[in-house]
Amino acid sequence: MQKKFKFILFLVGIIALSYPQQKDSDNTQDIKQSIINEFNVLYGAGWYFTWNLNNTPHRIIGKS
Repeated sequence: MQKKFKFILFLVGIIALSYPQQKDSDNTQDIKQSIINEFNVLYGAGWYFTWNLNNTPHRIIGKS
């Protein structure tokens, strides 16, 4: 019984590690567009955004 439990636990561990977590890219695009829209409302249009790995603005280049 204990041997079967260890085997099942091992299989669950292997399966869990084989399916990496993925970010929802559709939601990410909505958030990016929301940030750009809000920034443009506050400061005007004509800005260029670069994003970091966490999907937050890294640099905002444009008007000064």
